[in-house]
Amino acid sequence: MMWTFMLINLAFILYALGMVLFCRNTWTKLMGVGLLTSLLALEIVMYAVVTEASMYLDVALVFVLLGFMDVQFFSVFLKKRGYKWERSSERSSSESDC
Repeated sequence: MMWTFMLINLAFILYALGMVLFCRNTWTKLMGVGLLTSLLALEIVMYAVVTEASMYLDVALVFVLLGFMDVQFFSVFLKKRGYKWERSSERSSSESDC
């Protein structure tokens, strides 16, 4: 049963990786990085439950904290550089985000 959840999570990881690699909008890429770190940490936690190794829980906790700080620092950097969040309704219908 746990392996099924791990495979489903792997599909979501591939989706988040696609967001990071193929989206044109910088903010969408940043959200993809946040999603990717969360999903990878979930995969580590599920592996720790399957193998009953508590060391991996510590690794997952550190991974989530570093991913959170990465998204926060990068968003502040982008905000100071002048990147603005634009809603999909503000763009023309011909432009695609991903």
